[in-house]
Amino acid sequence: MLLFLLTLSAMAEPQFTNIDKGQQAPFAGRLLNDEAVAEIVAKKHLSEAMCKAMINKSVEITKAKTTYSCEIAIAENEKLMRDLKAENDYLMKKHKNKKWTLPVVAAIGGGAGFVAGVGSVLYVLLSM
Repeated sequence: MLLFLLTLSAMAEPQFTNIDKGQQAPFAGRLLNDEAVAEIVAKKHLSEAMCKAMINKSVEITKAKTTYSCEIAIAENEKLMRDLKAENDYLMKKHKNKKWTLPVVAAIGGGAGFVAGVGSVLYVLLSM
């Protein structure tokens, strides 16, 4: 970047002047008619607009992909939580009269829920 700036500073200042047909140019360079200048300006504006459109398209595609990935992860997490709740309900009913089972089942269910949540977040982050 510094080299580019140094190169720019070493270059001559741009010059512009209007001349009439048959008049001698006051400096060496290129002569462009109004149509050529208009074409250059139009191409510059068109390329800027195309660049902005491509950036916006990329942003929208990335948003859509990310939203889709998040929705998939949320759906998978919700299914896992329903399955774990059903298993927990079954185990609670099966071991209803045993005093030690409630803390153990609660710890297993809480741990599985934590793992499922962390897994969902990692899935979303790694799929970006």
